[in-house]
Amino acid sequence: MQALQGELLLAAWERCQNRPSPVIALGLLESAHRGADRTAFAQLPLTRIHTMLLQLRAVTFGRRMQGFAECPNCHSSLEFETDVVGMAEEMQRSASQENSLAESTIFRPVNLDDLQACLDAESLGEASNMLLQRTLLDASSTDHKKEESLLLFDGLNEASEIWIDMHCPQCGQDSAFDLDITQFLWREVRAAATRLLADVHLLASRYGWSEESILSMSHQRRFAYLEMLTQ
Repeated sequence: MQALQGELLLAAWERCQNRPSPVIALGLLESAHRGADRTAFAQLPLTRIHTMLLQLRAVTFGRRMQGFAECPNCHSSLEFETDVVGMAEEMQRSASQENSLAESTIFRPVNLDDLQACLDAESLGEASNMLLQRTLLDASSTDHKKEESLLLFDGLNEASEIWIDMHCPQCGQDSAFDLDITQFLWREVRAAATRLLADVHLLASRYGWSEESILSMSHQRRFAYLEMLTQ
């Protein structure tokens, strides 16, 4: 896995622009794994995909991740900081439990192919039914009612969810927020790519260097030249 820097960062930005979340996840991982099989990524369980996105975030932007949320009780702005390396390790442990559970249920874990197939669903209910049908291993099984099937399905896929526990100092409310790592990382990539494009524009305008030569520089060297332009 390579960090999304320089040309890789801009390639990821181009690949994921205006795309739905499952396609963004694939695009980010493909950009970090040159020559990787897109089909193989699309068929991995979401737990594995989210683990890899956390690892990609760590190698690209560092292991400390900061973000904001809104208290559901008093609507105050809350800030969190977490260790994405630790989160990735916890998800890996959850994945092993998921594998054990998959052996005793009638479903397989949801993957990105499944999510892409549900993008055109007209309602959450329709999308839920599509996921149940796509991940049911034995279509002839009639041993479980719909409610029981949903419990089995949720139990198998809950390991792919990332929850952030937060406490509101204003009202004292404790809350748990579902972190969408795909969208969180994409926003960081998009912001970093925008900054990099601005840096390339400035350096190319002042020094006449090509985009390729500027992107091949280390971050430290580009920053040093940018600093000299402001002196």
